[in-house]
Amino acid sequence: MTHKVIYLIVEAIHEKEAWVKGNILRELLIEENIYDYGKFFNEDSPVSGASRWGQLVPIARLDTTEGNQLLQDGLNSIKRQFLDALKNAKETMEEYNDEELYYGKVTDSKSLIIEGLKDIRPDYKLFLFRHNLANMCDDKRYGWIYILRDNIEDVKDNYFEGIDNHTDFERTININYRDHFWIMPLDVHF
Repeated sequence: MTHKVIYLIVEAIHEKEAWVKGNILRELLIEENIYDYGKFFNEDSPVSGASRWGQLVPIARLDTTEGNQLLQDGLNSIKRQFLDALKNAKETMEEYNDEELYYGKVTDSKSLIIEGLKDIRPDYKLFLFRHNLANMCDDKRYGWIYILRDNIEDVKDNYFEGIDNHTDFERTININYRDHFWIMPLDVHF
């Protein structure tokens, strides 16, 4: 089980409306079994939110310094995870042949212990490679989401799109109306 901070972006004129939409989105993410639970940073909890990550601004308009900092934190998390997965994928691609990568299992007499990986079996390393590759290329529900826009109807249909990078953000959010968007960090467990 894992905790991480994601960032919800909701469109609203006032902060009160933003909280309502943020709470609806959080509940939908839990109802759809995308996350086990989520805590905003203005909610008391001994194991999540500010207790786990330190104090973050609980909500901010995107056109403010605080909102921009939360956005940059989310974008940096996306980039860090992508680069880590890419590095691991490159290492695995160098170590295994195409058949092994495709089938997800070792096809020759390689050692059962890969040097430097502390007893990780090759088949498991190949599983992780395939899992991470699928996440990098397509699936945005298995731990890769860090920034999520309030497309509530999409979540109800068990489909939604996280924001993958700065280009996605600019495409998703109309830059002329940044003062209509709010960002709120949410500590999630999955």
